[in-house]
Amino acid sequence: PPRGRCVVHIDLDAFYCAVEAERDPALRGVTLGVVQYDPREGARGAGVVDRPMEAVRRNVGAAGPTGSGSLIAVSYEARARGVKRGMRNADARLACPALELVQVPTRAGKSDMQVYRDAGARVVEVLRRHCPGAALEKASVDESYMDLTAAAQRLLREEGTEAALRRAAGTHVAGWEGSDAARKRSRSEGSGEESGSEEGQAAEGRARARVGGALPGRASVRGGAGPSGAAAAGALTEYVHRDGGNAPAAEELLLAAGCAVAARLRAAVRSELGYSCSAGVSQNKLLAKLGSGLHKPNQQTALFPSAVPALLRGLPVDRLRGLGGKLGERVKALGVATAGQLAERGAARLRREFGERTGGWLHALATGNDVDEVKDRSENLSLSNGKRFDHRSQLRSFEHVEGWLRSLLEEVARRAEAERDGKGRAPRTLTVSVSSEHETNATGATSRSCPFRFGAENLLADATRLVRGWAEGLPPGQADGPCGLGVKSLFVAASNFHALPPAPSQGRGLEKFLRPSAAGGRGPEAAAPTAQTAPTAPTAPTAPAAPAVVPAPDNRKGALDRFLSLSGPCGAEAQSGSGPGAAPQRAPHYAYEASEIDEAVLRELPEDIRREVLQAAGRADPEDSVRRKGSKRKAGREAARGRGERGGIANFFNKKG
Repeated sequence: PPRGRCVVHIDLDAFYCAVEAERDPALRGVTLGVVQYDPREGARGAGVVDRPMEAVRRNVGAAGPTGSGSLIAVSYEARARGVKRGMRNADARLACPALELVQVPTRAGKSDMQVYRDAGARVVEVLRRHCPGAALEKASVDESYMDLTAAAQRLLREEGTEAALRRAAGTHVAGWEGSDAARKRSRSEGSGEESGSEEGQAAEGRARARVGGALPGRASVRGGAGPSGAAAAGALTEYVHRDGGNAPAAEELLLAAGCAVAARLRAAVRSELGYSCSAGVSQNKLLAKLGSGLHKPNQQTALFPSAVPALLRGLPVDRLRGLGGKLGERVKALGVATAGQLAERGAARLRREFGERTGGWLHALATGNDVDEVKDRSENLSLSNGKRFDHRSQLRSFEHVEGWLRSLLEEVARRAEAERDGKGRAPRTLTVSVSSEHETNATGATSRSCPFRFGAENLLADATRLVRGWAEGLPPGQADGPCGLGVKSLFVAASNFHALPPAPSQGRGLEKFLRPSAAGGRGPEAAAPTAQTAPTAPTAPTAPAAPAVVPAPDNRKGALDRFLSLSGPCGAEAQSGSGPGAAPQRAPHYAYEASEIDEAVLRELPEDIRREVLQAAGRADPEDSVRRKGSKRKAGREAARGRGERGGIANFFNKKG
């Protein structure tokens, strides 16, 4: 693996169960499982019963005594009783009669996972706050990678090696047997030497340095095992100082310090949110993730380079990142079942079999050389929602498809608006994926995309158009046959997010062209100007003429927003244009009074902006009478305004931004 990096993989333990236990303290420490909803629970088996997250969901519905839901999460207390993820309700209760089950929240005929997404976001916030500046890559709702290189280096520099080792006490070391276990193993191998003799000491030293043998807990990396025992408090210190007076390698000290940082992060999550998590610390993402699965729950493991060959030797090849799909099937077709077998084929042979780039990448992966860096990304790449239908519930008509599109898109629209308003980012692309009885391609599904427009009704109109376009491409008569459209699954997604430009700052934009009110404020919030208000002299754009205390504006809205309210979509030709979120452009309307306009500043404005300001305030431009006749430019502007295009002010500020 590349030297000089320290990466941690943080994995929340039995996360869905932990979230439910935090919401209901009576569930803490008990045998607990979270089950999927029952799609046939409704009247005469016709549908899903809505149970929002605040409703009673414990031992009811799919989680009830006669429910048929399958378990999607199992607490470690329940795992110790033989309950496994994927079990049916009835089978799980047979294994553990005292099992408590909670059904996932449901809304609009499907699961509503927002409560778990929100909890995962709070964990990310804690991690960022306790290790500022570290790159954090959110891998899923309950796991994240962090690059701790700088934090570990800082800890070594400021506190030293021994302090870092004390902070990391209790860390497991993958493959390290420890001195006591190694001594016993050395004797059992029949060395025949006294431990005090030179030969005996050498044999003991070899045994103590043995880190390539069987790895405790490796079964959890392969398929998920039960809880593992705690590490000896000094295991990490013992490993780092295993060579006596010889100085530890720099990369080992870095990983040891990273273990101290990881322990602090895990403690912060537990203290602030009540969730336990396990962690793996190594030199790259692949090894860190493998390490986090070695000892669970609420434990952490350091995976040093010396232990990597033994860990990978028997690791199923589909556990390697990127080999769980078709490429993994191609690899298995060659008779390769483990990462060790893949590495044994050699880089040259793999390049011949899979091409220069893919073959080289496969060999690097099989030997633990993952060069994929931690990307600083804690936000979702996309917002998706979907539903699968069995043969009896397939969607056969456009009315049924449109009904489900509406339900799915309402959630996507709500989440997209939350991203826009809370995080200042917006999607550019809406994608609809349809799987049907009539599909003949390899994937069995078709995806179509268009520019994203905010608003559930806009999204519904666009998605319906995409689905109709798909249906028109079906062979003649198929959609009108007995199966109708035969839709087996329907998924929608908002993707291709980008950052929105910052809102205009206080005291800028349109505000500087308006007269200060008697109350010192501006715009509709300010007190109405009185008849005694005298015109003020022109003021510099950066400072108001009369200092006054102005209420703090909304942090997402600047001065221009308070005077500019956008309404009404443009024509279809503008809906796929550029701009934040590729949302439809909207015609501007300005909310201010004629008396608020500073005449001295007004005379300084460009002609088209001055005319638009006066028209919005219900006044005519005194200098416009001579130019009004035969003005082609004004006619063009009026036509553009009728089409909903941006006016002079909008263009002016757009250029300024």
